[in-house]
Amino acid sequence: MACKFYKASAPGSLMLMGEHAVLHGFPAIVSAIDKSIHVELKELDEPLLNIDSALGHKTYFLNALAIEKPFQFILGAVIYFLPQIKKGLAITVESEFSHTLGLGSSASITVAMVAVLHRYLNINDREQLFVDARAIMRKVQGRGSGADIAASTFGGTVYYRQKDNTHEQLPHNPLLLLSYCGYKTPTTEVIAHLEKCFENDRDRLNRYYREIAELTEAGRAAIQNKDWKKLGELFSKHRKVMKQMGLETPELTKVIDVLLEIDQVWGAKISGSGLGDCAVAIRGPLCKAYDKIESIIPVMITKKGVKY
Repeated sequence: MACKFYKASAPGSLMLMGEHAVLHGFPAIVSAIDKSIHVELKELDEPLLNIDSALGHKTYFLNALAIEKPFQFILGAVIYFLPQIKKGLAITVESEFSHTLGLGSSASITVAMVAVLHRYLNINDREQLFVDARAIMRKVQGRGSGADIAASTFGGTVYYRQKDNTHEQLPHNPLLLLSYCGYKTPTTEVIAHLEKCFENDRDRLNRYYREIAELTEAGRAAIQNKDWKKLGELFSKHRKVMKQMGLETPELTKVIDVLLEIDQVWGAKISGSGLGDCAVAIRGPLCKAYDKIESIIPVMITKKGVKY
């Protein structure tokens, strides 16, 4: 009997606005990008889980699975659905971008894994896919807003608020430029660092969250109105708040300054939790010559979310 194959893919994502505040009930804006992670699932007769990816190759016994790096999100997804899995599985992963760049890789692999397992288990419900992927992400990481999960699931530019599960696809998508500062600090470490720095001044930290929330709401309106210059101005204000929070490193300052020197770039800021990772800029349609700058990564927002 021929082996059964199942395939799924999910786009990476970029946080545009709302970093950190989104973890405390405030909104965020996040976009799916045109770089995806692809997962293939094949049934095995043996009660094993085989994983094959750029991060390595490993075989586990299905009855002895535990969440461990570097496959924590794959393992988390399989464990989540384990009571429904009757055979061994071979998982093959291919990515269009390096996990070192961030770009929502953790959410992308989680959504792609849930999608391929949904196909395998004959579940066809995108909203349930979002709920399952967010639950797995939180189980693995200990916390997480789900904003990047929403972008990878639904595609486009998403206005997201975790406290009431709002995920609204905005009607327009800005043009972006991206620049990687050369290293990434894991989000959980950045959150812990931030909370440690402000453990004796929570009021000040909460003021920063409220400022970010106000900027994010204004950003939502700017996107709805296709007012990209206004969105760029809001990016610059958002950057200032994150800098006051101590999240902008000298390396990030350098790449943001490079972005801001490009003609028709209207604003730039950290994308993600900070202390490394990427900076993102809003650019105009006539923005040119950025391809001559080595650190610049042109990215496009994709309207398509998870495919399975």
